[in-house]
Amino acid sequence: MIASISIITALSIVSFFVGAVLMIPKKMRKKGVKLFAASIVIFAVCVVTSLFFNEDDKPSSDNSNSKASDSIYLTKDDEEALASAQSSANQETLKTKIKSSAKPQIGKVEEVDINDDTGKNDGGKIVLIHIKSNEATKRVALYQTSLIMSKEFKIKKVNEVVVFWDADVVDKYGKKSVGTLAKVGLTKSVAKKIQWDSFDYTQYPNITDNYYMSKLLK
Repeated sequence: MIASISIITALSIVSFFVGAVLMIPKKMRKKGVKLFAASIVIFAVCVVTSLFFNEDDKPSSDNSNSKASDSIYLTKDDEEALASAQSSANQETLKTKIKSSAKPQIGKVEEVDINDDTGKNDGGKIVLIHIKSNEATKRVALYQTSLIMSKEFKIKKVNEVVVFWDADVVDKYGKKSVGTLAKVGLTKSVAKKIQWDSFDYTQYPNITDNYYMSKLLK
């Protein structure tokens, strides 16, 4: 912008003095020529000045490229940090899904343990769900277990699920404690064979060895 103004100004000055020289008498033209020469000098100064300011206004391409390079390319430490953060976020999302799927319609979830399936080493999880209810019957516990299992095995990383039904119990000496009255465990391979919409939950003893039902649970 500054360069354009300077050049226009210089050209205007030159034009003015050229016209003036041509209009004055021949006897005075020597002075006019001197003025014309002076205008040429002014023009040269303006051009040099405009170029100087123009160069200062230009951003450094090396600096801009360097900044762009710094913002685009990550170091190895940056990449590892990002990968770790992403992994942690994925793990938290997985835990949230598993815990959300563990909620029964009756009873209260006391604990959800999410463990690595070290036997397969495929990143899968073994989920242990502890539910406490003093009102659940045998049929209610098995039905609610089926609802939980059907949701848990929709999660890709879940390899195995074990559901424990706990309740307050009193032994023959009157001692109170919390005991497990029912337990059902399934692996992913067995769960894949089950059609949950039509599954008869009383068949659990026939499809899994990881099954326990107390006589106290009617």
